[in-house]
Parts: sequence; C-alpha cells; structure tokens
Amino acid sequence: MKIMGVNKMSLKEINKLRIRTLLGNILTIGCFGATFVLFFTNIDSPNAEYAILTLIFGMIIAIAVIILVENKLKAPYLLKYKEWVRKEVLEEMFQIDTYNPTEGFEQGFVESTFFIPRGNIFISDDYIKGSYNDCPFERSDVVVQRRQRTGKTTTTITYFRGSWTVLEYPKQISKYLFISEVDLFSASAPSGGFLQDIPKTHKVKFEDIGFNENFRVFAEDEHEAFYVLNPPFIEKIMELESKIEGRMMIGFINNKIHILFDSGTNQMEPSVFFEVTEDSIKKAREEMQVIVDIVETLRLHELR
Repeated sequence: MKIMGVNKMSLKEINKLRIRTLLGNILTIGCFGATFVLFFTNIDSPNAEYAILTLIFGMIIAIAVIILVENKLKAPYLLKYKEWVRKEVLEEMFQIDTYNPTEGFEQGFVESTFFIPRGNIFISDDYIKGSYNDCPFERSDVVVQRRQRTGKTTTTITYFRGSWTVLEYPKQISKYLFISEVDLFSASAPSGGFLQDIPKTHKVKFEDIGFNENFRVFAEDEHEAFYVLNPPFIEKIMELESKIEGRMMIGFINNKIHILFDSGTNQMEPSVFFEVTEDSIKKAREEMQVIVDIVETLRLHELR
C-alpha cells in the first residue's frame, strides 16, 4: 500500500526493526547496570571474590549483547531504512548507478586531497554514484578524527564529519585549488615541503571583501585561481554557502570539484529513539537537495 507517495508497509517494517533495536539497547544498558550494582554491592563484603567474578562475567555478557544488537538488530534496521530512502528519495531525484550504504570513499582517496588533516579514525559510508541533470557525481558521508592519549586522559578531535560530493568540472583546471570557510578547524591547506606529493600552495586574496572575510583560498597557481574564481563564480559560492547548513570546503583537483559540508552529523543515519514517519522522507529529500543545489547554484550543467 502506498499513500501520498510513501510506502506504508515499508514504514511499518522499518519501525518494527527500530523498536527491536531500541529494546536491544535497553537490554544492553540493563546488563551493564545490573553488573555494576552487583559489583559495588558485594565489593566490601566477605563475598568480594564473587563481586569480581560478577563484574567479569557481567561485562562478557554485556559485550555479547552489544555485538548481538549491532549485527542482528541495528544493521538490518539501518539497511531497511536506507533501502527505503533509495526508493523514495534517491531514485526520484537522481539517476542512480550505485548505492552502497555500508561502503564509502577510500581513506587513501580522502587523504590524497589534503583537504582535511590526517586522523587515526576514518569512517565512510552511504556511497552514491549517479547523475543529476546529466551531471555525474559521487557522494559519501565521511568522518575523520584523531584519538590521542595524554597520561590517563583520552581526547578525540573531530576534523570532519559530514557529506563529501565529487562532480566533474567542465573547465580545464591543471593546478590544486582549495577554498575553506575561515572558522573551520581545518581552514588551512598544504604548503608543500620535503614530501614531493604535497602540493605547494599560496594564500590568495580577492577584491570581494565579503568573500575574503568568510573564505580562505589556497592555490598552486594564482593566475588560475583568478581564472576559476571570477566574480560571478564567487557570488555563486557565497549563495551556495547561505543555502546549506554546515561549514563548506571546495576543492578543485584534476578537473573534479569536491564540495564538503562539515555538518557534524551522518545525514543517512536514523535514530532508534524516534519513529520513522513520512516526515523522515521530507528530511531525507532536504539532505539530498545539497547535490541539486550544488549543480544548479554553480550552474555546472550549463558549463558542459
């Protein structure tokens, strides 16, 4: 049954899986809670050895429950939801060639751009390859973090968490060009040095004061930067930034334009705490509208 363009049967199936996943999470919390209650209740009593054994076996059971919930409950829920999004959103908005919810961009590919500092934690999923208005694109969610330990303290720094879209750029660009909002943690670019594979860039200023106040531009070739970032294109970049939530980075490499939005969220990851409804489809469309806005605002289809 399909009402108002949304498959009601799929919604019911998704929410059944969501509730099972939620109950699994509650069971996990219960296992941890019961384990620590028994441990602290008996740790100062003559049954201290029993308390330690309870902690060990309780933690083993809790970890087993976590693995069960992740593999047997959460994974099917996410896959069902994402397949629903593919049919209800992606295939209506784009020509889809590939959609892989569990795979994304390779870490080597992301690091080779030098857009983001290298971390020791890398996650990428929800890979989409398709086209909009005859403009081919690839898109994935990406997380780059660095976890470091100082003494007894462990700190995790998030360099990037958001969407990464790559499109063909019709104009010929031979040199590295990178644009970033000024308040981004990674609002810098490689400056070259002893490693030959790192592009040597220079900071470039433009006549547009508003653009200079909001963005930093790093380029291998200053003349090419002025050729690509002409006044109309700068205006389009600022228009695009105003439309979309999240801080923006744009990079040009080998006739590809990379658009990154650091939104702090995984756009295709549904919550288990809230019911999946028809409004979820509206939200998914808004998130995928980013690709449409990139193509139409920058007029990439007109440059072909």
